[in-house]
Amino acid sequence: MRTLLMILMIAGMMSTVGVYAAGFGSTPTTKTLAGSGDEAVSAPNTGSVALGYVTTGDVVTGVKVTWTPSSAGDYDITVKAGGTTGTLNIPSSGTVARTDTVTISSTEASAITTAKVVISQN
Repeated sequence: MRTLLMILMIAGMMSTVGVYAAGFGSTPTTKTLAGSGDEAVSAPNTGSVALGYVTTGDVVTGVKVTWTPSSAGDYDITVKAGGTTGTLNIPSSGTVARTDTVTISSTEASAITTAKVVISQN
């Protein structure tokens, strides 16, 4: 009985080999990708970025970003804290350390486990 069952299973598997072989084209097609090489990027700040929070009770309403611009100019600071995002434009900065407060939507402090800061020069 086992032998008969084994023969039927092998015959069934062998009958599908032709279907798989017919499914492949004669020449494989390849997608073409484009992109640039490595691009040089200069940081718009010198040193590190430090964060502090503006709170009212257990609610965070802003993020204080301490940083030093690498050159005087127009900057945007975007902060994503928890699930909220806030942006601040600094139209004219010097080159000394400064602290800017980016306003975010009121968010429970317990909902903020990470924060991401992006500083871009316009």
